[in-house]
Amino acid sequence: MNPDRTSQMITYMNQQYEDTKRYHSSSADTLNELRKEVMTNLHLDAEEDDNIYDDEFEKMLEERLSRLDDLSRSEFYRLRTYRKNNGVLSARDLDMLTLEAMEKSYRYRQGK
Repeated sequence: MNPDRTSQMITYMNQQYEDTKRYHSSSADTLNELRKEVMTNLHLDAEEDDNIYDDEFEKMLEERLSRLDDLSRSEFYRLRTYRKNNGVLSARDLDMLTLEAMEKSYRYRQGK
């Protein structure tokens, strides 16, 4: 192969490599920015939800908790009291997940 032709091919391949690297780098930066924006919005939505008191939701919790034993109820309130909500789920969402887990555990222990 001709040395000039080899040199041209190396230069061309190097240019393609640099172009691809630049493209993927900018794509990764764009994806990271998008991820940060989405996470920020999720955190803000969760914080906004946490600032709303819903009496009907609290009554529903009380009614469902009343079907459980004292141990489950006290554990639910202990978890609720000491929970640090710094995620993307609101306190209400975490309450529901905790309650559903308590109900499943209670039914399992009762053999239902």
